[in-house]
Amino acid sequence: MHIDKSIVRKVENALRFSTAEGMAYGTMLGFGDNFIVAFAVALQTSNFQIGILCSVPGFLASIAQTLDVQLVRRLKSRKTLVLICALLQGLMFLPILGLAYFPSASNGWWLILFTSIYSISAALTSPAWGSIMAEVVPDNLRGKYFSVRGSLSTLANTVAFLAGGVLLTFLAHKALWGFAILFGAAFLARIISCGLLTKLFEFPLKDKPQAQSKRGDFARGLTSTNLGKYMLFLFSMNFAVEYCQPVFRGIPTTGFKNELLRICGSGNSFIGCYSIYHDPLGTGC
Repeated sequence: MHIDKSIVRKVENALRFSTAEGMAYGTMLGFGDNFIVAFAVALQTSNFQIGILCSVPGFLASIAQTLDVQLVRRLKSRKTLVLICALLQGLMFLPILGLAYFPSASNGWWLILFTSIYSISAALTSPAWGSIMAEVVPDNLRGKYFSVRGSLSTLANTVAFLAGGVLLTFLAHKALWGFAILFGAAFLARIISCGLLTKLFEFPLKDKPQAQSKRGDFARGLTSTNLGKYMLFLFSMNFAVEYCQPVFRGIPTTGFKNELLRICGSGNSFIGCYSIYHDPLGTGC
């Protein structure tokens, strides 16, 4: 069997760049995601707004993820979708850090808007990226490669998170400036990540024939297939976490409004699992 050495080299380079990209992405999460809610508190937003910030962006992201297949078909390239969404995700840190310099009573709602766009962009990036990597990484190396990449990404995330905490401690008297610095660092990390994503090697997209599903197939498959059982596990775990999130955040949990926030957060679990099931292009993780 003839193997094109040029493709082998491209794949090897793509894997090396992807490992570095994982560290840049982890750095972005450490400086950015981990401090968004704390930033909302520093902006003196209401408990209700913080509740929306913790639930609605993820809910909208889960809905948007169901459109991933259609977007890939329209762009005719998974890599293009990954680059566009990754860049948009990084750019959202600029208006977010700008809120620190322009105090306003409506800053809480602006933060929710920018965070929603950020979350939607991230959700649209993941399935297409996962589909590409599933084809690029050889089967016999997949476990080892992703474990190493994940470990390095988590390490970068943790180091950035600790560094951010130290910075905010030293700038306690000017906390908003500290958050602006952190989000600026997160923006730079994501831009570096986008640059490394351009090295991602994508095999030509092959549209898999879509199987005709009958009414009720999704529900029956939840208990009769390994994928269905895995989705039930993900749903149960995420449902519990999302439902209890207001308690973790210290938000009052009584009243209709806060119960609605819990429902929105918990809805992320079902929509995310449902989008995995309906994925004819194989763009799901």
